[in-house]
Amino acid sequence: MFSEVVYPYTPQDEPDDGKYYDVPAMSPREAFQPLIDKYRGLHYTSRPSNAKEGEYQLIIDEWDVCVPDNAPVRARQLTEELHRRWQYSRGLEEIYLECGWRPDQVDQSAFRRDEFLEKRRRYLFD
Repeated sequence: MFSEVVYPYTPQDEPDDGKYYDVPAMSPREAFQPLIDKYRGLHYTSRPSNAKEGEYQLIIDEWDVCVPDNAPVRARQLTEELHRRWQYSRGLEEIYLECGWRPDQVDQSAFRRDEFLEKRRRYLFD
């Protein structure tokens, strides 16, 4: 039998003295709705990875990284690569919207999935 409550414990978000048993129980909807809203709102997008078919990489929409002028070259290179990936994810967001995705709606019946998949394929590989 499944429980009707969850305990949304994320150790990285808890204070050092916080323990999992201090986390209040809540309904699955209450616990997961913020995450669902972020995906629906295209704050997170995913794209097929180069690893294996069916695997996806998560791309987060925020970009607020600054690299100091005196940062090591490798740090600059990594930051530039991350920035390219971020820009790339914004292109995916545009494709979603072009194909009828509505971030503020639960029902996505107007979303043209086949068109999206074709445009995404061209965007990824062209």
